Amino acid sequence: VYEIVTQDPPKVELKDVEVIKLDADPVSLSENYIKSYVIAGNEGRVLVDPGPANAYENVVESLKSHGIKPSELDAIFLTHIHLDHAGGASKLADECNCKVYVHPKGLAHLKDPSKLNKAAEATLGKEIFDIYGAMKPLKEEKLVGTSDNAVYEFDDIKVKTIFTPGHAPHHQAILVNEIVFPGDALGEVTTWQGAYTPTTPHRVIVPMLIDSATKLAFLDVKAAAFTHRGFVLGKETFITEAMGSIEQVRAWIQVISIRHGECRDNVWCYYKKLLNADPLLRKLHENGEVERSKLLKNSIRMSINGLYKYVMGIK
Repeated sequence: VYEIVTQDPPKVELKDVEVIKLDADPVSLSENYIKSYVIAGNEGRVLVDPGPANAYENVVESLKSHGIKPSELDAIFLTHIHLDHAGGASKLADECNCKVYVHPKGLAHLKDPSKLNKAAEATLGKEIFDIYGAMKPLKEEKLVGTSDNAVYEFDDIKVKTIFTPGHAPHHQAILVNEIVFPGDALGEVTTWQGAYTPTTPHRVIVPMLIDSATKLAFLDVKAAAFTHRGFVLGKETFITEAMGSIEQVRAWIQVISIRHGECRDNVWCYYKKLLNADPLLRKLHENGEVERSKLLKNSIRMSINGLYKYVMGIK
C-alpha cells in the first residue's frame, strides 16, 4: 500500500522562496478542499491556481492575511483550466493587472468559456457547478500560452512549466526551485489522512496520465503543493505518492474491467467493490471523510465514471 505520511504545513520555504497555502474553497462550502498557492520571493509574487470563481473572496482574504495585496501579484499560473483550479482567474487577473499563464490548448476556452462551462456543468453536476461558479471570459491581452520546459522570470522567482497531459490535454505542472505544483496530474491528496484518490474525469487519457505521473516522479523535488489539498514534504514521500497514484489508477481500472458486467454504469456499485481492492479509499470511507466532504465524494464519483467510460471506450 502506497501510504504517505500525514503532513501539511501552512507554508514551505526553499532557497529564499516561500510558498504559502491559501484557502480557495467556494465561500458557500468550506471543506478545506481547494488550495491556491502564492510564491513569494524577496521581490516577486506569483500565484498558482486561483480556485473557482466563487472562491475569489476567500483567496483575497488569505492573501491579505499574509500581508499580500492582489495588486502585488506579478503573474498567475494555471495547472489547467477546470473550474475548481482556474475559475477565479478572470477577476483576480483584473485585480492584479497581471498576465495569466496557461497551456496553449487552454487559451481559446479562457477567452470564450461557454463550451467549458457547459461541459463542466454536465461533468460536475448542477449543484457543484453552481457552488463553484461559472468561468468568466479573460481578455486576450491578459493571456500567455506557455511552452513545455520553459522558464519564466518574475524578479527573483523563476517558474518552469512542464506539460503533463492525461487528466486533461491542457494540463501542466509548475516547478519553482524544488517545489512542484502537480495540479491534478497525481490525483488528490488527503494529507491529514495519509490517503489519496485519482482524479480521472470523463475523457481522461490514461496512458498519458501514467506517462506524466512517471515524469513528475523523476523530478528532483523536496515538496509538492497539491491544489487538492495541501503540501507533501520530502523527495521519497513525493515519489511514493506519484508512483502510488499510478498503481491506484491501474487497480481501479482492473476492478472496473472485472466488475462491469455486474455494475454496468452504476458508479456506487464500483465504489463498493473498490473499497475491498483499495486500502486507501477504504481508509477515507471508514474515517467518514467521503461522507463529510461533498466535493471529495463528487470527485470520486467523477473519477470512477471517467475510468468506467475509458474501460468501455465511451467517447
